[in-house]
Amino acid sequence: MKLWKTLQAVPLGMVMIAGTLVVPCYAQAQSNSAQQPDGIKTFQAIEDKWSTAVVNPDQYTMDLLLDPSFVDITASGDVETRDEYIAFLFAKGGDQPYSMLQRVTSVREFGDTAVINGTYAIKVSVDGMPRQEQGVFTHVFEKTPAGWRCVNAQQTNIPVQKTTETKTKKRHRRLL
Repeated sequence: MKLWKTLQAVPLGMVMIAGTLVVPCYAQAQSNSAQQPDGIKTFQAIEDKWSTAVVNPDQYTMDLLLDPSFVDITASGDVETRDEYIAFLFAKGGDQPYSMLQRVTSVREFGDTAVINGTYAIKVSVDGMPRQEQGVFTHVFEKTPAGWRCVNAQQTNIPVQKTTETKTKKRHRRLL
């Protein structure tokens, strides 16, 4: 009963002001979720450029994609600047990626900043021997007059397991 009397005492103008503040927030949240597919398409195109530039050594494209303040946290925990990252990618005699696929799974935009999450699979030749890595990544982009540029990247490897070994190990664990 006390609550009802309190609510009756609130002027109608205050209720209308509160409504005008809440409804736009709800509408903005709805429009952000509706934009998700477009955001994924936009950043998938950027990630595809990144993958292509890594596999077909294209330093110019990497320079356009990575902001000068770019920092990369590698899957092994190393921290690299933009120049170190690009130098490593294009070093003669180093690991040579011959296939790279990145899939954007989510995009969250906050004004001129976007946080991208996704998965990756990369095939690399290490000392002439093929090696495959897969995992998840987070890229943070900033919108600049030149377009979206990555300011931060982080990867986490997920070990690639052979199907027969995994089934055998699981079976033996159950028996013990």
